[in-house]
Amino acid sequence: MSTAAQTQPAATLTTGVRGGTRLGYALQAEWTKLRTVSGPAWLLIGAAALTIAVSTAAVGATRCPQGMMCPIDTTKLSLTGVQFGQAVVAILAVLVISNEYSTGMIRVTLAAMPGRHAVLAAKAILVTALVLVAGAAAVFGSVLAGHLILPGHGFTSARGFHSVWLSYGPALRAASGSVLYLALISLLSLRALAAPARTMDAHRRGTDHPGHHRPAKPRDHAMGRTRRAGTLGRRRAARRWPGVPAT
Repeated sequence: MSTAAQTQPAATLTTGVRGGTRLGYALQAEWTKLRTVSGPAWLLIGAAALTIAVSTAAVGATRCPQGMMCPIDTTKLSLTGVQFGQAVVAILAVLVISNEYSTGMIRVTLAAMPGRHAVLAAKAILVTALVLVAGAAAVFGSVLAGHLILPGHGFTSARGFHSVWLSYGPALRAASGSVLYLALISLLSLRALAAPARTMDAHRRGTDHPGHHRPAKPRDHAMGRTRRAGTLGRRRAARRWPGVPAT
């Protein structure tokens, strides 16, 4: 077996270790940023609080009077707040990306951690994990609100309504899906902003580069045409009157 064939697995293993180490450092750096800034924490709390508040208001305002049929999905009703909480989750994901690009701090981040993909992966992992925790708390609070309020408003098992609780299969699946849905919204928001922000940052770096050529303005084109017209006129005059200089 040749020496190159022997060293190839070791080189591949070294590359994998370096990639894992780089991602670990990126995770530590991004976690430090998130926990030392108050904005993300308040947004997570706001997403959970808004979800629970809207769900509580929805189940509190819905009643099923005696002697009437109420074709209402109580599980869906209890999770109404997820539709509003997703907006706050999207804002959180957007701010994680846009804050660094808008202030130019992304250059410092990439100077300390050259791997752009590792930085974006770290942001995605941390935001997804935090949204999963906040989403689980929000969904559990919403389900708890439906479990406590709806039976008093006529949605009882005696009238054919299942109790809104995690022991009920459809309710458990809906709750789990809602948590995963919030995490997916955060990932899609990160992905939607990462590409435009990267293009904007590349354009900014290009315009700041010393060798960058400033694009010509309409005024520059007009001045060029004027100079060319003046040179052409002097050459015609030189041909007609030999004593006149051509330039």
